[in-house]
Order: sequence, then structure tokens, then C-alpha cells
Amino acid sequence: MKKDVRLFIKGTHISANPQVNEEEPFENADEIFTQTSGIYHAKDGKHYIRYEEIQDDGRQTSGCILKIDGKNVELIKKGYGATHLYFEEGKTCYTYYQTVIGKLFIGVNAKTIAIEESEEEIAMKIEYELMMNEEKAADSSIEIKIIF
Repeated sequence: MKKDVRLFIKGTHISANPQVNEEEPFENADEIFTQTSGIYHAKDGKHYIRYEEIQDDGRQTSGCILKIDGKNVELIKKGYGATHLYFEEGKTCYTYYQTVIGKLFIGVNAKTIAIEESEEEIAMKIEYELMMNEEKAADSSIEIKIIF
């Protein structure tokens, strides 16, 4: 059975190489917030959510599929910012991230994955290290709330 859902997504990246500035200690933090609608369905004990993510310029979109399987989360983005992220707690998973200047080889080292499910919503928070050139580039997190 498919259901229409509402998604609230918050992503945070804090650079691993901060410029020390006592007056603005979080100058190196980057945060995004997105709201969108999508389609939810469950199959074989897994949750699947399809949605469109609209970029800040309002012209570029990404078709996204979010898969939740127990404590593992997979995010597939096609179109603008194409990537295939896989989060498994305690493991570093590598992939490519498409940018306007070409592909970047990145890794995500999932530190914690917390998923809470109820009849009304699924809420999750993933804390991870973003790796570039096999070195830590940022401490990151993604919070997603799916409202049925």
C-alpha cells in the first residue's frame, strides 16, 4: 500500500579544519533544511520513500529514494547532486557525488543511526564523518522526519 507523506530533512556539516575564531566559533558550520512531499510504501520489512528535492535556485531537482532496512539507511539521488549513500553504523562506505565540476569520490563513516517508528511518523538521525581523499572532511548529520 502506498501513502502520501511529508518529509522534513535537516543536514549539518561542520568542517574538520575549522578556522579558529572565538567571536564566531561556528563559522565553519553549514546547515540545510528541506521540506517536501513523497510517496511511502513498505515491502519485505523495508521502508521506501520516493521524493523530489528542489535545490535553492528553484530550477534544479533531484529524484530521491530513501530506503530504511532495520538500522541501515540508503539514499539514492538522481539528477542534480547525484549520489548513492549507504549508512551502516560503524562502517565507512564509499561512493561518488556528482557536482557541476565533475565527480567527487567520498566516504561516509556512520557513527550513530537512530530510527524511531510509530503509526504517525518515522524519525531518524544519522551522525557520520564525511571523508574526502580518505581523510575526514566534516562531522555531519542528517535528520529526517517522515509524517504519514
